[in-house]
Amino acid sequence: DDRDPDELLASISLDDAEARQIAAIIGGMVYKPQALESIEMAFSDLIIEWFKVEKGAKAAGRTLGELDVRQNYDVTVIAIIKHDQKKFLNPGADSLLETNDTLVLSGERKHLKKLIQDFLSRDGV
Repeated sequence: DDRDPDELLASISLDDAEARQIAAIIGGMVYKPQALESIEMAFSDLIIEWFKVEKGAKAAGRTLGELDVRQNYDVTVIAIIKHDQKKFLNPGADSLLETNDTLVLSGERKHLKKLIQDFLSRDGV
């Protein structure tokens, strides 16, 4: 929606070093927490991403159960944040997805990308 200044125009993915550099530029400081080796190993391919259900996406008006994202895409929906900011943590199969809902997704980048392309973006139509 061109009239909505909060509408997402673009997104980028940054690695850890790039994200820290941008944060340093914006925040005017540098902070590098100590990485825990065991956590990095466990989460090496796992990412968490927020994605808004776009207008005209195939997922709009369907339930998580209908999409079966866990079985078909190996992705977990951690939460759904509705347009009015109401949050549904650990949503069930009967959770209805609507345009402008923000999904908090967890999985491997390639699986998330495929789910977003197939069901959450208007390109999937």
